[in-house]
Amino acid sequence: MGKQAQQRLLASAVGFLVIACGRTTLDDEPTTASTLLAMLPANDEVGQWSQSGTPNVITDEAGLFNQIDGAAPKYIDYGWMESVYATYQQGDETILVAIHDMGTSSNAQALFNYELPPDRTTLSPNSVLDVGGATAYATYSWTGALEVEASISDKTDASKASLLAFTLDVLSK
Repeated sequence: MGKQAQQRLLASAVGFLVIACGRTTLDDEPTTASTLLAMLPANDEVGQWSQSGTPNVITDEAGLFNQIDGAAPKYIDYGWMESVYATYQQGDETILVAIHDMGTSSNAQALFNYELPPDRTTLSPNSVLDVGGATAYATYSWTGALEVEASISDKTDASKASLLAFTLDVLSK
């Protein structure tokens, strides 16, 4: 993808994130594992990214501790209900996606506010791009009762565009 095409994709993704993250129609509606799974992009839905393995659905605290080790308490403290984790590959790059059902929109927003990275670009009131990592980008977003995290294993303009497109795709569902 050329530099101009990447910049257009980045600009349109940021514009759509402002619109998508501002919606509140999902506030406090109950979610299920199938709802969380349905938010994950299909293979080749965003560029040529394909799932690597099967998404991991976590529905109990023991599973959450196994998935993220020492970070589980912060999610539990903010009302965590369940999560889905997925890994996507495109060539040598990896995107990791985690969607957390926090039970209520106020819990999701509180976790989002807690996780705000100090070095960030605001994409919308409900979504930020973490630009402080030395070798990677990450996004943190919330919509309704869901908190969404995504990260990419590279820190180039192309990887940033891919990550924003990926985040946009998840939030648009």
